[in-house]
Amino acid sequence: MLCTVRPFFITVHSTRGVLYVVVVVVAFLFTGCLYYIQEYVNIRQQILLQQPSLTPLKVQDMEKFETNLTIWAAMGLCYDAKRTELNGKGNFPYLEATPLALLLWKYHQPQVKTIVRIVHNSEQVSEEMVEYGRMLERAGAVVEFIQTQGMDCPVMSLITRLVAGEHPMIREEDIVMPVDVDLFVLNPNILQHFTDAPAKQIWIPRYEDTAHKTEGGVDQCFGLSLISMRASLWRRVLNYTGKISDLVKNFIKETQTEEGLETIWYIDQTLTTYYILKSRLCTVPKTSGQWGWKGLEYKEVDDSSTCFHGSGYADCNKARTFVGQGCKWWHFHPDERMVEDLMPKFAESCNNRIQLYYSRVGTSFTLTWDEGDLDKAKTI
Repeated sequence: MLCTVRPFFITVHSTRGVLYVVVVVVAFLFTGCLYYIQEYVNIRQQILLQQPSLTPLKVQDMEKFETNLTIWAAMGLCYDAKRTELNGKGNFPYLEATPLALLLWKYHQPQVKTIVRIVHNSEQVSEEMVEYGRMLERAGAVVEFIQTQGMDCPVMSLITRLVAGEHPMIREEDIVMPVDVDLFVLNPNILQHFTDAPAKQIWIPRYEDTAHKTEGGVDQCFGLSLISMRASLWRRVLNYTGKISDLVKNFIKETQTEEGLETIWYIDQTLTTYYILKSRLCTVPKTSGQWGWKGLEYKEVDDSSTCFHGSGYADCNKARTFVGQGCKWWHFHPDERMVEDLMPKFAESCNNRIQLYYSRVGTSFTLTWDEGDLDKAKTI
């Protein structure tokens, strides 16, 4: 043995012994650090995963908000066998996800109204589509069928939710909030952007995600879900005249954008970002890559009274199970499926208070549910 170990000291007899001692000490310190780091991570996760109270936020309690305010969660859905293959989305069960998403809005935020604009290529609405629409109505939605107007069905379904305010049931002063059909509400604080800043004209909950990035491109646009404006303001900001295809053509012309598949697929969030910045009601720093669009020019603007700059708002998903402000909603990956993924997450999201009954044969499926005495359950 080259070194003799005694209490509190080591006598070293060679260079090799010194190296041995150094290795042992470093290994000991490294192991100890890993232990405490892991303990910190475990505690942090436990804190962040704690869900806020499930007591619904009441619209009439929102400071400075009118008591007759109506918020619409607006969804667009393509009812077409040929769906987009971009990003592997072709096999995702959007038709099944939609009623589950509606039920969770009803469960966590019953005062929020929901509308689903179903886009289709058919000459007329089939009985199958009518029956599907009735299912969504039972889940609490206003349902509208819209033809594609010669546009790509999935793309039009994304854009049509921006102008949902053209539906006769939505008033000019109502707030329209586009959301995905697979957005599963996890707790009532999903409306926190209204209570945080009730007097704004535009609410961009995910503003800080991209506003300060210096790169350009579709990945630097505002995240579209939950961006909120009054119905009349959506129409004015987008310069919408009643035809979605014209809205897209005008945007492509103004920005001189090439009509590639990826560009068109993300055009709902790119044109929203573009026209919001053009309106001067919201702005981003001069160094932001969002000013890279042709047709935009940076000017110093104070948007503190008109625009909500959200920070810390983000979806949770299978790759990100917690976020800084707690999980307000869940978003699915394209490879997730109804029975294995959506139904378990739905049960968790509603505390197992809504029972689902689902079966599928080929391309057809049946879905029913039992809400029980849900109103009573939520007051306990």
